Amino acid sequence: SLEILFLLANRFEAVPPQVSSLPSLRMLSFKSCRLKVIDVPLPVSLKWLILTDNRLAELPHQLGELKEMRKLMLSNNRLGALPRSMAALTELELLRLANNRLRRLPEWLHALPLLGRLA
Repeated sequence: SLEILFLLANRFEAVPPQVSSLPSLRMLSFKSCRLKVIDVPLPVSLKWLILTDNRLAELPHQLGELKEMRKLMLSNNRLGALPRSMAALTELELLRLANNRLRRLPEWLHALPLLGRLA
């Protein structure tokens, strides 16, 4: 029944597999950890995902399955691209991408109907 899980400033290099077994999780934060990879399925119930200040070079394709996602914070990582599957995040309102390795924004980003804040 856990809905909010904030694991800020820990030494996680990967998302623990136990996170996948939290079907009611709405908010998840791994801010300021040492994440290099997300190799486990994230709960599809997520509405907020905070991955700011990590070492992520890529995001999983599975991110596009998080249809209820509203706020996605990805600043201060090593991202060179966003997965095409994210075009399915039609509920996304806020996306933070500052201080990554992106050279351009994907075309599909402009088509997200509720995206009102992009940093």
